[in-house]
Amino acid sequence: MRNDARLIEGQQIGTWTVATCLRATETCFALAGGSAVYRTSPLQRRLRDLQVLSQHAIVQQRQYVAAGKLLLGDLAEAKAGRDVEQEPAVRRLRA
Repeated sequence: MRNDARLIEGQQIGTWTVATCLRATETCFALAGGSAVYRTSPLQRRLRDLQVLSQHAIVQQRQYVAAGKLLLGDLAEAKAGRDVEQEPAVRRLRA
């Protein structure tokens, strides 16, 4: 259980970190004004990178469901929920 708890804790940390960084970058982008939209702006590249990263299965907001199940003491369901909620392509890659 200890390793599973660490895995889910790591997923929570990753999910929170990506969401926080994305919000901060979106705020900077909005404050930068029109010049931020050009390809020469490093800010637009950072924003696109973070938007892509936030779509990764391991840092989706739904990972909090597995963490909640673990905290409530249902480790088996937390593991099952983690697998069920992943995209079909991810499940195929694991097979």
